[in-house]
Amino acid sequence: QPSDYPAGGIEGRIALIQRGELTFADKVRNAAAAGASGVVMFDPPNDVIPGSLTGTIPNIPALSVGGADGVRLRERVSEGPVRVSLTFDGGIEELQATNVIGRPAGGECAAVVGGHYDSVPAAPGGSDNASGTAAVLELSRVQALRGNPERACFIAFSGEELGLLGSVHFVSQLTPEQRQAVRFMLNLDMVAVGDEWLFIGSPALQRQAQQLAADAGVQGRRADLLGASSDHASFIERKIPALMLHRSDDRLLHTPRDTADRIEAAPLETAVRLGLSFVVAFGQG
Repeated sequence: QPSDYPAGGIEGRIALIQRGELTFADKVRNAAAAGASGVVMFDPPNDVIPGSLTGTIPNIPALSVGGADGVRLRERVSEGPVRVSLTFDGGIEELQATNVIGRPAGGECAAVVGGHYDSVPAAPGGSDNASGTAAVLELSRVQALRGNPERACFIAFSGEELGLLGSVHFVSQLTPEQRQAVRFMLNLDMVAVGDEWLFIGSPALQRQAQQLAADAGVQGRRADLLGASSDHASFIERKIPALMLHRSDDRLLHTPRDTADRIEAAPLETAVRLGLSFVVAFGQG
C-alpha cells in the first residue's frame, strides 16, 4: 500500500513485495510512486509466480522470484542493506487471442455466461480454468434445450491470465445500448476443486446467489478476490452487474500439478446446477 512506504520514499532502491491484497500492477505503480527503481515480488511458500501488469505501468523492471528466495531476501534486509541488481534480457511478442462466443437468435445478449479458457504457461489448467470452461459449455447445452429464454450469450474468454484481455475487449466493443441490454454476467472460474463455494462480485447478486444456493442445499459465502481478479470485473467496471462462482481453495493453482485428473465430478455438477438457477433467477430481474 502507499502507506507502507517511508514518508521520504525509497528513491533509487528496489522494493521487495510479498503477494497479496493488491494486484501486481497496483503494487508496481505504488512502488514507482515512492521512487523505486525496480520491484521484486515473492509468494511464500510458492515457487516463482506469474503475474500480469495491466493499465498504465511505470517504466521500471518488475519480476518475481521463488518464495524461499524472497523470504531469504527479506531476512537479509532485516539484518542490514542488501545490494541487488536487475536486468531484463527478454522482449515483447505480439499475439492474437480469440474469444469464442455463442449467441442467441438475433445475436444480442441479454445476459452473459462465461469463463476463461486460457491458462498460465506453467500449468495445464485443469482447475484453472478447464473446470469453468466445461461448466459454461454444459450450461449452454442446457439453455439450448430450454430455448434460452434469458437470451444468454455464452463466452469462452481468452487472455484472462494476461489481464482480463478477452473480457475487457468484449465489453469495450459493446455499444451503450448493448451494455444497457445486458442484465447480468455470470463468471465460472475454478469450480471443481476445493471445499467451499464463494460468491464474488456485485453485492445484490452475491446476496441473491447465496440464498438460491442455500435453497438448493448448497452452503457458500460472499467474498472478495484479494490481489487478483477475473472476467466478471470487466463487466462491473462498465456498470454491468456480475457474479463469479468460485470454489476455494486450490493450493495447486498455477502449478504444473493442475491437471485434469484433479477435477471432481460432484462440484462440477453443482456448479452447473447453481449456474442454471442463477441464470433463471437473475434473468427475471
